[in-house]
Amino acid sequence: VDCPKEFLGRKVYLLIRPE
Repeated sequence: VDCPKEFLGRKVYLLIRPE
């Protein structure tokens, strides 16, 4: 299961920058 950087980056972005 390979995770694209875009997907990972988005996940991290949401984690470090919550609503």
